[in-house]
Amino acid sequence: MAYIDTESTLSIDDNLIKVTALNNVSCSLDALIDTDSAVSFVRPSIFSKFVDTSSIYMRIPSRSFKVINKRSFKVIKVIN
Repeated sequence: MAYIDTESTLSIDDNLIKVTALNNVSCSLDALIDTDSAVSFVRPSIFSKFVDTSSIYMRIPSRSFKVINKRSFKVIKVIN
């Protein structure tokens, strides 16, 4: 886990990382670090495994999203 305060910079050699714990739950996940992204996409099965969704307000998305090849994909819920 990386902790960054407001006066520090995180420097990495590769944007692919191995996640070994999430919300204090052990796991083994590959992840990409994308600090310039306006949105993040997580599979519902992964999200619900590590986050108590009953305490988070999720809504139906008001816009559609497309991947690099301009094909649309379905977004199930959005968290503000």
